[in-house]
Amino acid sequence: MQIYVAIKLNENQKAYLKSHVIRARLIFKDEIEKEHRCDVFLQSDICFGNVRPDWLEMTDRLQWIQLQSVGFGEYQKVKGRVPFIMTHLKNFFAVPVAETALAGILTLYRGIYIMEEDRKSKNWRGVSLRPHLHLLHKKDVLILGGGAIGQHFKKLLAAFDCDTTVYGRRATNSDIQADHELDEAIGKCDILVSILPGTKETIGIINRDRLESLKSSALFVNVGRGSAVDEPVLIELLKNKKIAGAVLDVTYEEPLPVDHPLWDCPNTLITQHTAGGYDDEILDIVKVFLGNLERFQSGESLEHEVDLKRGY
Repeated sequence: MQIYVAIKLNENQKAYLKSHVIRARLIFKDEIEKEHRCDVFLQSDICFGNVRPDWLEMTDRLQWIQLQSVGFGEYQKVKGRVPFIMTHLKNFFAVPVAETALAGILTLYRGIYIMEEDRKSKNWRGVSLRPHLHLLHKKDVLILGGGAIGQHFKKLLAAFDCDTTVYGRRATNSDIQADHELDEAIGKCDILVSILPGTKETIGIINRDRLESLKSSALFVNVGRGSAVDEPVLIELLKNKKIAGAVLDVTYEEPLPVDHPLWDCPNTLITQHTAGGYDDEILDIVKVFLGNLERFQSGESLEHEVDLKRGY
């Protein structure tokens, strides 16, 4: 059995993976010349990491691919029959993404971003800044996305006595599911947090009408997918100060071009799609793969299998 390792690993991570893999041959992408990588992949039974979608259309040997991501939108367009199992990192990034959302909100509310700029320019504002600071305490927060990230974020907000509502069309633990309930909740929330996946149902769900219904004091946070929001309208509202600010881990176009208007929007934090990152991230992903590999070799069902046609 041959395993093509597409994820980039350092030497310690490679050594850990090698020490835990039995009855299989590991071939690492970065140890193969670029022009030979596709051929090696096509000769492999298992793939660990994300590869080009067109490679999946060519394989007739692959039995299982473990993605290094939660998202798999680029693979939904794979043509023809899909004879292999695909698993992703569902729930894996719940803690770091929720903590990034919380950090972003507190950075805006407590004026940390202003004071960092003041530090660079050696400008002391002191008491004059105090009336412009805000509390997260007891805020009305609406979370779009009833999955693991949304539920963990709700736990974090409980420490601030927030009134938190979760929206999810399919999630059983959602507080609301109907569109009219969503519209009503958006209009009264202090913070709108999108943790929505990239599916046909979510594209543009945060449209002009919903964005314009936000209170002028509201914050918008997006740690889900950039495709969920009408970005030009969001930019318009931020620049005209129709909403108080935004924390954006994701954008419609990534990397964000240097001339993109989001860079110049006031009260806007752009965290560059880093929300899921942490120091042991890659090693923990390796451990997820090893757990599924053990199940695969034992003939058991794999964790977090995806249905490419349904999009989840």
